[in-house]
Amino acid sequence: MSVSNGQDCHLLVEERLPQTRRVTGWRSGDRCQKTLGSRPGRVRYLAMVTQHEEMATYFDKWYSDMAGASVKDEIQQRHLGLPPELLSTSLVTWQGIGEIAEALALAPGERLVDLACGRGGYGLELASRGQTQLVGVDFAPAALEVARALASVRGVEADYRVGDLVATGLADGSADAVVVIDAIQFPSDPGSAYREIARILRPGGRVVLTCWEAIDRNDSVVPERLRRVDLRGGLEAADFVDVEVRERAEWRHAERAMLTEAAALEPGNDVALLSFHDEGVSALRTFNHTRRVMATAARAGQRATSTIASVPRCAPPRWGPPTSLR
Repeated sequence: MSVSNGQDCHLLVEERLPQTRRVTGWRSGDRCQKTLGSRPGRVRYLAMVTQHEEMATYFDKWYSDMAGASVKDEIQQRHLGLPPELLSTSLVTWQGIGEIAEALALAPGERLVDLACGRGGYGLELASRGQTQLVGVDFAPAALEVARALASVRGVEADYRVGDLVATGLADGSADAVVVIDAIQFPSDPGSAYREIARILRPGGRVVLTCWEAIDRNDSVVPERLRRVDLRGGLEAADFVDVEVRERAEWRHAERAMLTEAAALEPGNDVALLSFHDEGVSALRTFNHTRRVMATAARAGQRATSTIASVPRCAPPRWGPPTSLR
């Protein structure tokens, strides 16, 4: 997974999801306390499971509400430069897709896994370009229904299945490449997601992640999920090699323009447009407090050669407010 900034609802989800069951980072609910008493490890586990179920339910409804949302899709496609057949569930531009494809360096017949695939648009485009097998994993059945239909229309052989970033259900070493577009921030235990990606990749297999990182990780304006995003740290802790994290500032121009139009909408009773409008308002509040990043890495073993030397490296993050905010 990739709610604005995680897209389309990735920032807004922080405000809308129930946040009532956290222990050591979560506010625990009474049911957890009464059932498990003073056993914080099990309380924490139950809190994680409950939060995961709530998020899955939220996203499934969000995708169901999006069905037939032609106005919203048209706005996104216009600003991101996407063709009509590519239904976005994130904010990666057409240029960005090209950069991701170059970084993955897919060969015909390889197996690409699109984690948190949503409606499948990005994975289908990448698989088409690389002539690869495609597996899409998402915890929203409503999104997977759309993805299967799109794969059929495009003539791409794809296997879509219900799962999530920390429990894909895929075999060890079964993927040649993995892509996670604007969704790595969602697991309550981020390390589990990085380890799951490493588990399903073959030695030397490549991964590309796109997301946002807080400019200042102590900035309370930024949702907690994004404040804890650390792509380099997460990948290196999971024993990935050849880790590169680069800022993609040029993606932000299209992103800001799209969010500005969304925030100015008069959505009326259209549920999808109302959500899109709210996403625009919410994301613009934090826009200057985050940076857009793309990370690439390989699973330890036979090393994959980097193919993105032409993409400029981002400066090391400054864990303090940018000059414009001081």
